[in-house]
Amino acid sequence: MKTRDFEYRKRIYDQLESGEIDFRRAVAGLRKSMGLAQADFAKKIGIAPRVLIDFERGQGNPTLSTLQKIGAPLGFEITFRRKLRAGLLASSR
Repeated sequence: MKTRDFEYRKRIYDQLESGEIDFRRAVAGLRKSMGLAQADFAKKIGIAPRVLIDFERGQGNPTLSTLQKIGAPLGFEITFRRKLRAGLLASSR
């Protein structure tokens, strides 16, 4: 991988982690950095192109399985984490 490509991808991961961009924008940026069109990436991961197109637009309602298929080749895994702010249970005490 070229240094420029590595730096671009690192910047996307950093922006996602800091909350500057959301997951769908990170996916679109990383997919593009790999030189893959939406239809090509969708075919590669085993989902319909329309599902990926809708996901990247912020539309649709992908299943957990679909999100796993989208994220796995980009180095993402589905998980839960505590919000930075206190959650509902903490505020009800």
